[in-house]
Amino acid sequence: MKKLLCKLISVFIICCFIPFSLTAGSSDYFQNTKIFSDMNGGFRLITYDSTKYKIYSLYSDGSIFENAFESFGVTNAELSGKFLIVLSMTPNTLNIITYDIKNGSRNIILTDHTELNDPIACADSNGSIYLCGRNDSHIYIHNRRGDLRDTVNLPGRIKRLFAGSADVFALTDSGLVNVSQNKITGGEIPPEEIELNGDFAWCGNTVYSLNPDSGLKTIYRSQYPLVCRTSSCIFESDGRTIYRINDEGTPVSQYDTGMNIQRITASAGNLACITADNSLRFIDISQMVPIEQPKVPVYPDKIVSSEVRISDSTIITEGNGTTLAQLKKKLNYGDYNITAYDQNGRTKTSGTVGTGWQLTFTGGGNELSYSIVVRGDLTGEGQVNSSDYKKAADYLTEKTKLTDIELTAADTNNDGRITLSDFYSIYRS
Repeated sequence: MKKLLCKLISVFIICCFIPFSLTAGSSDYFQNTKIFSDMNGGFRLITYDSTKYKIYSLYSDGSIFENAFESFGVTNAELSGKFLIVLSMTPNTLNIITYDIKNGSRNIILTDHTELNDPIACADSNGSIYLCGRNDSHIYIHNRRGDLRDTVNLPGRIKRLFAGSADVFALTDSGLVNVSQNKITGGEIPPEEIELNGDFAWCGNTVYSLNPDSGLKTIYRSQYPLVCRTSSCIFESDGRTIYRINDEGTPVSQYDTGMNIQRITASAGNLACITADNSLRFIDISQMVPIEQPKVPVYPDKIVSSEVRISDSTIITEGNGTTLAQLKKKLNYGDYNITAYDQNGRTKTSGTVGTGWQLTFTGGGNELSYSIVVRGDLTGEGQVNSSDYKKAADYLTEKTKLTDIELTAADTNNDGRITLSDFYSIYRS
């Protein structure tokens, strides 16, 4: 056994939590095995049968320690904050063992509560022990020395005891009870197999938040059968691949284990997976492969630009001889597709943009149309030349009329009027 453990330690240190597998062979593991997160990147693994139990401390720095204790008939084990609570039954005595996972110290309380049916227990942040029998309605509270401090009667039969970050809770057939405050919290009633990590809990494909007053509330439900979370990350698995989920519920990274996963547990920056063949596999979250996110199309309500003037449904440019490609570079139009038409309604894919052209932006079920105005270009050629100042002169001498868009093009100083000043500006161009 020592040789095997040394080999495991060496592999563990070399890997430093790079994914590896620790096989749970019959010589190392007993009938029951539980793994808990210490919320600091490490895990506590306890395995036990009717005569003995072992505690493995697996730390985020790659170190692993084993503590084996003989001659205890273990009936239950639970992690409550920094305390691993182990219950064992010897003749006429119920033993409550508290194992401090931070310093490795162990304390044993001997009680005469042998009448309890399937005893369960947990500890609060001060180390006080809450003890009851499954399906009983009263809880015995002992201090760290083992003295009976109080007895609490609850309004329902107890299915599970567990500790949050500040309070102790009992899952009863009447609902979730805050034992520390002796009141029903309301909220949801999850299955007994619920797991905890601080103020979060999960079971199956559901993650809950845990509040001392309002109880458990679903905050995420996965499409896959396995889910867990740390204080900052949610993880889900389809039984082979593990996915990390962001706050919007979108997978952002993944790791394919290549194995049949039965359970996942998270601890800070690491994941522990128990597989169908009862082996343990660790995954460093930083080793997960990023998932390329599909681009989300952007369809703005309005077309904007810092280089050309956009007024209502008109794009006004001062550029004499601006091409279609140049104009598109000056516009911020997101993921719209652009179709250009000249002043005669013909589709254009290139060329010099002139007054009277139209740009149509389509995408996401939207369609936005803008008319083009080139200052000084009254004929729609995209160039300011003699044809334009002749047309302006004919307008000023009332020999011709201009359309609204031609009037906008002729108003070179943008004062709302067509005057000799505009004519001379076009003539100089």
